[in-house]
Amino acid sequence: MLATSEALNKLNDNTRQLMATGKIVIILIVVASLLLSIIVMKILIDRRLIARLNKLSDDLAHVAKGHLTEPVLIEGQDEIGLLSRRLRRFWRQMKEVEATNALNLINNTDASLITCHHDGRMETVNPSAATLLGIGHEQSNKPLWLLFSGEANTTLRAQFSPTSPLYLFGQSESIVSMVKQGKPHFLQFNIREYPHKDEHKYIVTITDITRQELSRLELKHLVALKTQDLQEKNQQLNEEIVRREQAQKHLIQTQEELVQAAKMAVVGQAMTSLAHELNQPLSAINTYLYSVKLTLQMEKYDQLPDPIERIEKLCARMNRIITALRNFSKNPHLKSVMFQRRYRAGGKCHGISGIAL
Repeated sequence: MLATSEALNKLNDNTRQLMATGKIVIILIVVASLLLSIIVMKILIDRRLIARLNKLSDDLAHVAKGHLTEPVLIEGQDEIGLLSRRLRRFWRQMKEVEATNALNLINNTDASLITCHHDGRMETVNPSAATLLGIGHEQSNKPLWLLFSGEANTTLRAQFSPTSPLYLFGQSESIVSMVKQGKPHFLQFNIREYPHKDEHKYIVTITDITRQELSRLELKHLVALKTQDLQEKNQQLNEEIVRREQAQKHLIQTQEELVQAAKMAVVGQAMTSLAHELNQPLSAINTYLYSVKLTLQMEKYDQLPDPIERIEKLCARMNRIITALRNFSKNPHLKSVMFQRRYRAGGKCHGISGIAL
């Protein structure tokens, strides 16, 4: 009985140990299962739920803000995948509506508009531009510059070159001329770059500036004519100034010659008068000298003072005449010589006259 009791106690102890170990194992298994479940759930939720929801939320935000870049398609057959497909369908409808509205706006505007690809090929042409340029449907896919010839063709082709301002700065302006119905027309091309889907395109605004350009050319022509007329008048004025200067020089020379001639004439008249005025006193002196000689021969010495005194007066008068002539010859400018008074020789010699200068 004792052995049996010990065996039962030992079995009881083993059973208790096994139960304790089993509880620990069960607890460990439960904890491991929970951890594994949490890890699996986190991975599944992050990858299959939260990440997809975040991506869908970002796409919705971009579409709501008008950033119509193509949303990424989220795969799956659940509600998130369904929402993604509907969002993609909605995005395509918005793009179609936007393109339709833009096309309607372009077609209904009075401005002449053309959209071009990056290489210059025309994509759309609104009715105003088609009427202005005379474009048919068969020309709508050609390069823009092929609508023109000559210098206009070269100018528009240069706008789409890699070194043009359109490629460098995204915009350019140019003016081309064309002949329409036998009359010159001038068109201004304003080309600007705009993004469209995944590529860059150009919108071309065409403005008919024929009236302004013709007015500018006419004004330029009038300015050129006025400038030429002013230059001709200026040249004529310069020539007239030269002629007047030459005439003035000739007039001064002629005046000097006239002054010299007048001076010589006055001198000639003065010489004539001087010869006449000196001849009379000399004749009188000669007569008085002859009288003095006779008086000396007759020894009538009491009569000598009177003729000698008369001779002295005549000599003094001649000295005054010669002095006046000497002063006149020293004057550098011509002065009018006026014979203000004439003196007659007094005494017995009648007809002898003198001048005072």
